[in-house]
Amino acid sequence: MSAKDVLLKDRANDEEVAMTRRVPPLVIASRRPSGRDRMPSGSLAATSSGKEVARAWEDFAAGENIETGVRPEILASWYRCRDRYAVDHMMDVAPGARSDEAQRVGNDVVYAQLGGLGALAGQEVERDGAIVTVTDGDGRVLGAWGDPAAQRRAALHNLAPWSSWSEEGAGTNGMGTSLEVSGPVTVTGPEHWCQAFHQWACVGISILDVVTGAPVASINISRWNASLPSLVAPWLKKSVGCVEQEIRQRAIYEADTVVAKFSSMRQQARGALMAMDRGGNVIAANDAAVAMLGLSMETPIVTGATEPAERWIPDIAGLPEAVRWAKERAQVDPAWSGYARLPVSPGDEAMPLTMRPVVDSNLVVGMLCEFGIQEGEAYEQDDSQAVARLPR
Repeated sequence: MSAKDVLLKDRANDEEVAMTRRVPPLVIASRRPSGRDRMPSGSLAATSSGKEVARAWEDFAAGENIETGVRPEILASWYRCRDRYAVDHMMDVAPGARSDEAQRVGNDVVYAQLGGLGALAGQEVERDGAIVTVTDGDGRVLGAWGDPAAQRRAALHNLAPWSSWSEEGAGTNGMGTSLEVSGPVTVTGPEHWCQAFHQWACVGISILDVVTGAPVASINISRWNASLPSLVAPWLKKSVGCVEQEIRQRAIYEADTVVAKFSSMRQQARGALMAMDRGGNVIAANDAAVAMLGLSMETPIVTGATEPAERWIPDIAGLPEAVRWAKERAQVDPAWSGYARLPVSPGDEAMPLTMRPVVDSNLVVGMLCEFGIQEGEAYEQDDSQAVARLPR
């Protein structure tokens, strides 16, 4: 284990201890309902608004296109589930998770912190008949805590570790839908795409990577046959703040590493040179690159933009795809280099751009890009690489 890994794991342990002081109490019911006074079956759809959503769901699941009767974010999710992902609305068990470890690379500390938060939150909601789940950025459930009876009921739908609750796998739900949008997501009763989950109420929130903008994980609170109060969403948003801070600190550490490598190569550069983070944002550039890109010498990337908000997003056609390709190649071979021919500005002739990875603890944390140089493996764009991520 590298010194950085040890440092980050020690910090995660410190954060878990600190969470006990930072996370506010959460009470989602004045008392735990007994078997006698639990809400009757179908109660989540019994209110006037619930009945309207249920009618809208029936029409939409039957193939009709609707515009009213359901919240816009839920309707957008239904469209994704029905028309893009083709999720069977009669499915009653979520699929198992794929044995893919890609999401875990570099995110172990984040998952450790969320696991600590999930365990603490599970203690808070156990008395209210609720459960807490944590997933990775692909919707794979990593852990579940809370009321044992609720966990057993959830397991009937495979809401348990190593199941997949992405929208593509399980339809509209608190975990999967939170990975598709920003901010907390509430999914109650018939707002779930799959009918078998209509007796559940869920609130979830995703944690985003500040470098790539992609979801890293999610945390969700679920309750069977009872709604969740409005205070749950802001509670989740506040509680994940310490995890988001860890991601930001990691992004700054990675940027410092890339800038140090850029500075050592700057004097050797034969022309325009820029340094990018793993998300394709420019962190640093020499004078020749700043001029070529049409930027002011006052831009933060002249001195090194380690703060995520100060980094520059280049508008170079084909560059994001080329950088993703380079990252995949470099993750296999840290000594790799390659080039792409791209136009710097619309209407310009394509020119070579050589990319060399910056690797830290066996992870590609950035890329050094030199214009006008053609070295290493050639990049050939595939039509499939031009397909953008599905709209959120």
